[in-house]
Formats: sequence, structure tokens, C-alpha cells
Amino acid sequence: MKIEIYQDLLIHNLRKSFTGNISASVLPAENYLNMKIVELLDLDENIVKKHIEFYRRDIKKIQYIFLSNLKTSTSGIIKKIQIELLLEHTLKSKQEEIYTALHFCNILKVSGIEDIRNLAGQTLVNLMPSLSFQQRNDIAIELLRALEMEDYQFTKYIPYYLGQLILCLTPNELEEVIDDLIEKIKQSDPKLSSLLLRTIGIAIANYPKYRERFSEKEESYENRLSKMIGILLNGFVHYNLKVKQAAFRVIGREIFGSSYLSLEEKNHIFQLIAKKILTLLTPVNKESLMFLISCTGLNYIYKFISDYNFFKGSINLKIPDKVAFFPGAFDPFSLSHKEIVKAIEILGFEIYLAVDEFSWSKRTQPHLFRRDIINISIADELNVYLYPEDLPVNIANPDDLKVLRENFSFSEVYIVVGSDVILNASAYQKNKRKNSIHTFSHIVFDRRTLHAADEKEKMIQEAIKEIRGETIKLNLTPCYEEISSSQIRGNIDENRDISRLIDPLAQKYIYENSLYQREPQYKSVIQTISIDVQIIENITLDLIEELCQKIFSKYNQNEASKKLVEFTHKLNPRILLLRDVRHNGIILGFSAFHWVRSNILFQEFKDNLISEYIRENAVGRTIVIDGIFTISDMENKSELENLEQVILTETLSFCIEKDYNYTIFRNILNNYPLTSLNENLELMGFYRLPFSDKDNPVFVVDISKPCIVNLDTETTIKEPFCQNLSIKKSVIMSRKRLLKSFTTFYPGNIVLPFNINLINQTIVKKICKINDVPTKPLTVRDLGGLMCVPFGKILHKMVVPNTVTKSLHTEKIFASDMKSFKIDAFPNYMSLENQVKMIRSFDMPVVLIDDYLHKGYRIKTLEPLFKKYDIKIKKIIVGALSGSGKEIATILDRDVDCAHFIPNLRLWFNESELFPFIGGDALSRKIRSQGNLVRSINLILPYTFPSFIKNISGKTIYNFSEVCIENALTILDALEDEYQSIQQRKLTLRHLGEVIIYPRYPDQGEDMDYSLNLSPSHYLRNGLELLRRTKGMAERGM
Repeated sequence: MKIEIYQDLLIHNLRKSFTGNISASVLPAENYLNMKIVELLDLDENIVKKHIEFYRRDIKKIQYIFLSNLKTSTSGIIKKIQIELLLEHTLKSKQEEIYTALHFCNILKVSGIEDIRNLAGQTLVNLMPSLSFQQRNDIAIELLRALEMEDYQFTKYIPYYLGQLILCLTPNELEEVIDDLIEKIKQSDPKLSSLLLRTIGIAIANYPKYRERFSEKEESYENRLSKMIGILLNGFVHYNLKVKQAAFRVIGREIFGSSYLSLEEKNHIFQLIAKKILTLLTPVNKESLMFLISCTGLNYIYKFISDYNFFKGSINLKIPDKVAFFPGAFDPFSLSHKEIVKAIEILGFEIYLAVDEFSWSKRTQPHLFRRDIINISIADELNVYLYPEDLPVNIANPDDLKVLRENFSFSEVYIVVGSDVILNASAYQKNKRKNSIHTFSHIVFDRRTLHAADEKEKMIQEAIKEIRGETIKLNLTPCYEEISSSQIRGNIDENRDISRLIDPLAQKYIYENSLYQREPQYKSVIQTISIDVQIIENITLDLIEELCQKIFSKYNQNEASKKLVEFTHKLNPRILLLRDVRHNGIILGFSAFHWVRSNILFQEFKDNLISEYIRENAVGRTIVIDGIFTISDMENKSELENLEQVILTETLSFCIEKDYNYTIFRNILNNYPLTSLNENLELMGFYRLPFSDKDNPVFVVDISKPCIVNLDTETTIKEPFCQNLSIKKSVIMSRKRLLKSFTTFYPGNIVLPFNINLINQTIVKKICKINDVPTKPLTVRDLGGLMCVPFGKILHKMVVPNTVTKSLHTEKIFASDMKSFKIDAFPNYMSLENQVKMIRSFDMPVVLIDDYLHKGYRIKTLEPLFKKYDIKIKKIIVGALSGSGKEIATILDRDVDCAHFIPNLRLWFNESELFPFIGGDALSRKIRSQGNLVRSINLILPYTFPSFIKNISGKTIYNFSEVCIENALTILDALEDEYQSIQQRKLTLRHLGEVIIYPRYPDQGEDMDYSLNLSPSHYLRNGLELLRRTKGMAERGM
């Protein structure tokens, strides 16, 4: 009752106020409000007419209203009223609609007050239906362009209204806008992409209204909805985290959290998008923002599912009648692959793409990179999915194909292959059996790029007849037929645009991650065994004569023959021969060595000081090397360099395996040139006895606890740089400094530098012997029954002749505090368990290959997986095997063989792992690495303290670390110079993958990123400077 009294009193006072002094205000907003009030108060007609007249006067000066709305001096409340005034006037007068609409666009774009922007946007939405179709299109384009403005504080308000506005466009114009958004989402920066995603999300939330505005076929309506959802999914798979976050936020809040969509409408969208989200949603770090956004998005979806189950009943996803299984290397996934997929999708299939790891001769990019490229390319195809990587399917393995059928037990499975696959793949050559590939229906796309002759076409048709199921044939349009992996790689090498060959967003992903840089399509096959190492115990006069003719052509051959004959009368005389098999078995060099007893040392050396020194220092059995002799560098046509070092290493390795503990070197030939040999002896830890003959010195070394190093730097460098003379010289120069540094660890003890190519060849011979195949590739492929599985650096990215060769990509990954490490999958490859599953799918016994077997970290990690999946291991072959490693193999009940047996191994190194940016071990961080660079740690100062090197001084470790960084600098400087010369541009971290097979960068800590536009040597010099700051501490003793 009191409220009504107050209302009556208020109305009475208002009437009294408006019937008094009637005059126009200088403010159009006030005149407009007065007119509205007097109309509502039902005052005298004359009074109403006067206020209407005031309003009309203001309308005649409407341009001043437009102007004041854009002025910052105009108060917010006046702008609000004037916006309502302009809307009412425009709707009633049907004049200047486009000008008024553009005015509201400007307010929406630049107003500094949030309420005014929102009012302008909503007013624009209300005005849109009164505009002509052409005018609506102009407004939509204007706001689309406005999204590209720099100030996000203004542009972030536009999508909510733009998403509603585009639904006022005609179907054709809306299609054009959507097509434009599809292109922009793949090519725009993260800020603009996020705005576009919200725009399309708002449009989807309001899309049911579109059916009422325009009459069109239901198919067109649904296709458009699928395209708009595809745009969101393109954002969801974007490589930029901000865009990915924005996409899932829109999917959750704007669609499944929308108050505009009914439960049925949401369910319709859910049916289209649910499986895509499930397959595209990747695990994320729980401490990251993406985790929170994923939780929020999933919460909206979960709330919808709960509401639908409560109010409507259970949600049932449709099970397809036909499924197309499309395996392939997809390296990379191109537009021709996508056209095949789209053609199959039109036929009503649900398609599953399987990233094939069974093309073992191909040198493919890491598995996860290829999966990402596929996801990016097919995100907008709602019936196309990636097949789970933990379910490998080898089409040659009926057991895998049986599991494939069982996984789609309610659908008929079709296999998608090219016509050339049916003709050439081994799966189709095998006999038919239950669940073999012949029992499946097929979709065969014709590869006309083969330019097949009629006879070959007939062979294809005959092969197709062997397939029992239905066969559907597809042809690509000519513009897509010519797209090939080699064409894409060539364009990437030239830094050209490839958006006509692959998806534009995939192109950005490839260039952003520096993929396919100077990458050959196939692994290198070890063509032939070129070096043969022979141990001769039965030394004949014919052999001595041959050695004198081949090796001592520039020396007194009679003298050499005489000395070698005398040598044969020593205790257990042996000769180690190095032959070049590729050049008719020519002898490259040899060593002569024999056993010496401690009681005949004086008779051996005819010097009391020498014999006394040896008796005091030698422990265990002693071997005397009587000389190392090689052909000249000019005569050497083999791939081996520094023949003296190679022969010396092979000789000592043989002696160590025979349980010798001490070595003496003394050349039996007088006046034989020893300059380079003496240098090699000292670089391997030999000590020159000061009281021996200066012209023919005696060297000694303890070989009981060797340190070994694999000289593998060249294998980490890509062609053509690894063959470049300047780069080779830099490696050789660096290698000498490194070996010299190693000798300071334990003076007087041996350092064995193993030539990685020679190890590879030794292991290949052993593999081929076990597999009962020749060491030279056969013209007609005839593979052995065993599978070679390297899981270290040896034979990596290589193919053993006539043998299935498939690597397990493993890596030692350190914790960020360097207190622990684990053996896990190499970054961007499948998990170790999934890799082992893939090996199992080959259904072959395996020969495992590794660099070393000493502590056994790798084999101990993999052994349980091999047992779990019942993989038969025929043998383990390693480059170097220690006594400890042999015991581990015995405990595991594994047969083990090696290139070199080192019973008491002290330390082991891979040369490249000591050089930053070239090699190293991976280091674990919560954030992903930059580009295709692997976040790594080198076990040297200043990156970490090499605690595994025991019983040496801090100064020695400092000097060793300094040498490693200087060596890396020497090599990188040479690489940068040659790259600049060849490519005519600077070698930066972004392009490091063009010269290094697995480019790395030393970890500097959390949130410490490198600029990819600077050279690696720039950062390495910083590292050297940082190291030298600690020199004083090293000299004091750490």
C-alpha cells in the first residue's frame, strides 16, 4: 500500500514538473528522455507535441550526435542515451542505416568505456536485420578487419557481437566468411586466431536461429555447422599453446556452457565433436595453465552430459557401418593424402589413419612430429581420426589384423592402400590365411605418378583379384597426384612456400619446428664391408715378403725382412693386418707384437734402466709392440684416416681381450720415421721412457683399466658437411686435443679411441653371419629371418645389408638437478613400450645392437618389455663389452657378442656427447624444447660437474671441460663458415638441424630460452666465458 502511495506521489510530481516551464535542453539526450517520459505520463497533447518538436530539431542536427558519441569528453550516460536515440530514429525513419551501423562499429572498436562498447555491439545486432544484405556483408567485413587491430583491450569485445552478426548474412555470404575464417585461423598470429575462435564459437551457439532466417536444404545447414566446428578443432590442434587454450575455452564455455542452445542442440554438436575431442586431447602438465583450461572445458562438457542424462536420457554415439583403415608413413601428411581421406569420407566411411613404423628402410621424422602434422591437417574432418599408437598394426602380420577387426567388431573394416602397395608390399606376397590382408575389403587409390606400363597395370589388376573382400577404386585429381614427399622436402630445403602441397597450418608447424631440413628420405645402406682386420699367428716367409713389398717400398726391404724374420722367433709372435677389401684387399698397414716374460726383459731391450723400470711398474702379463707400419696417406684410398691410430687401437684391444695388462712399444726397425706414430702413442696415454734412445724411443702404458672413446662426431653431421675437408680438419684437430686431455686423467694408463665406422663394419659382419645373409646388398631383395634392432648410436639411421633393421629410439634423460636419470624414449618418439610393441608386430626374432654393455642401464630397462611382449632375442651385439657387462648378460640369460671386449673398463665416452649443440644427453623439464632442438646436458663444466670421473683433480676436470667447449667451437665455426658459403646465409639455431642430425642445446634453467636467430657459436662462447670465470676455484682445488 505504501509503495503505491509513493508511486502516485512520484508521478504527480513528475507531471507537475513537466507542465511547468517547458523549454528545450541543449543536450539531445535530455530532450529524447523528456519526450519518452511525457509520452509515458500521458500529459496534455500540446505538451507532448512540444517535446516531440524539441526531439525533431535535434534529429536535424544528427551529425553532431554522431560526433559527440566519439568524443572522450562526452559522458558515458549521454552516450548510452544517444545510442538508443540513434537506433530508434534509424529503425523508424529507415534512413542512414548503414551510416548508423558503421557508427556503432566505430564505438564498439574504440570506446574506452566497457558498457558503451557492449551497448553499441548489442544495438548493432538489433539494427542488423533492418539492413540490406549487401550492407550486412559490409558491416561483417568491417568488424572482421577490426579484429586485426593491435589493441587487444578493444578487440576482445568484438567477437561476441560479430559471431551473432555474421548469422544475418545470406548463405552464400556466410559461406564466404567461414571459408575466410578457415584460412585465417591457419595463418594468423595467436591473438587474432583467439579472437576468430571466439567469434565462430558465438556463431555456433546462435546458429539454430539461422534456420529460421533463411530457407535452405538441411544438408547445407549441417555442412556449414561441420565447417564451423572444424575451425574450432583447427584451433584445438594448433601448435601455439595460446590458440589451443582459446579453442578449448570456446568449446567448453561458449558452446557446451551456452544458455542459447537447448540440450538437444548441444547433443547434436556433441555427436559431431565428442570423438574428435577425445582423440585430440593430449596429456598436459598439471601445473600448467593448459591443464586448468582443459579442466574448465571438460567441466562444461561433463555438466552437459549430466544434464542430458538427467533430463533426456543416455547419450548414444553412432557406430559406423564401415571403417577405413589407412596406414602410411605420412612423412609428411600432404594435401594428396587429405584428398584421399575426403574422397573416402564422402563415401560414408569413418577413417582411421595409422602412422606406420613398418617402412623400416625410410628415414622418417620422429613419430610424434608426424602425428602432430596429421592432427593439424585432419582436425576439420569430423569423421577422420588417428589410430591409437599403442595398437600397432603391421598389415603383414595376421595377428595384428585380427586385433584390428576386433577393435571394430560392429563395423566392416576396409584397408586403404595405393595400387603400388598391392603390387610390391610383402604382405600381399604371402600365402592367404585367416585374418591375412587378403581377407579384408580394400579401398585402392591409383598412383598414376608411377607412369605404369600396360603390363604393370595388368599385374596390379591380377594382384587385386587375390583380395577376397570388396574393392573400391579411387583416383586423385591430377593436381594432387604429383605431390610427393621428395617434392615437399626439396621445397623446404629451399625455404619455399609449400601451402599448396600440405595444410597451411602444418607448413607453419614444420617451419616453426625446423623439420625436414636436409633430410634424406631413406636410411643409408651399408653397401659393403670395406675394412678387414686379421690376426696372423702363423707368420710365413711369403707374408713377410708381401709386407716388405707393400709397406716398405721406400725403406730398406732387406733390413725389414731380416728384422721381421727375427721377430718370428719371439714368444707368441703375432701380426695384426689391416686390409682394404674394397680395393682388392690391399694391405693398409700392420702391427707386430709378442709376449715378453719379466725374466727376459734385459735380453729384450739390452738396457738395464728400461728393464728395471718395467719390472717395477708392470703388473700382470706384458706385451711388446715391435712396430706399427702403414702405407702412405697418398696410397691410402680407404675411408679410414690415421691408420696408425686405428692399428694401434685394434692391437691393444686384442691384447686386452687376451688378458694382457701392460704394453711396451719399441720399433724393431732403425731409422724408420716415427714422428706421427710417436704423437699417436702419446695421445693414447703411452709414456716415453726418458732414458731410452731418442731416435728409437721406448714407450710404456698400463692397459689393465682402459678408458675408451667412440670417435663418432662425423656421424652426427649431415651430408654434404660431413665430407667437407675444412670440417674434417676441424674434427681431426679437435680430436687430438680431446685425446691429450683424456691422458691427463690417469697418466700412464691407456686411452682407446675406437673408429666408429670400423665398429659398425665389425658388427655388421657379425649380424650378417648370424642372419645367414651376405654382407653385400643383393640386387633382388632376399631378407634374412632375423631382425636387427639398434638401440644406441651404433648403426643408427643405417640399414644392415639384406636384414630388416629397425631402431629403438632410446635416450638417457637426466633430472634437472642431475641427481638421477632414466632410460626412456628419445624426445618426440613413441614411448619405449609402444616401440617394443611395434617391434613385436614384425613377428621376427631380433638381434639387439648397442654401443656398450657395462652398467647395463639400457638393457635392464628394455629387458622387462621384451619379456612382457614375448620377443625372442637371438643375440645382443655391442661395440664394447666389459666384464661387468658380460655378467649382466649372463644374469639375464642372454647371448652376447662384441666388437671389443674390455674386461676391466674404467671410463667410456662418446666423443660427440662432450660437445655442446652437437651431442649430449637429454634433460627433463616441464616445458617442451625449442623447435626441433633437444634440451640437453653435456657432462662437463660449466653445465654440470662430471662426478662419474673419479680420483682426478678439479683442475684436470676444468681443463678437460675447457678443451671440450673449445673443440665444439672449432667444429661449429667450421660448420658455420661452410654453411654460409653454401647457403649464403648465417647458420642459426633455427637452421642447426640442416647440419646436425639431432641438434641440441645445453639447458640453462627454467624459462631461459635461446634466440633461434643467433648462431650456436655465439652461445658457446658465452659458455666458455662462464667456465673461465671459475678457473680460480679449479686451481685452488674444488
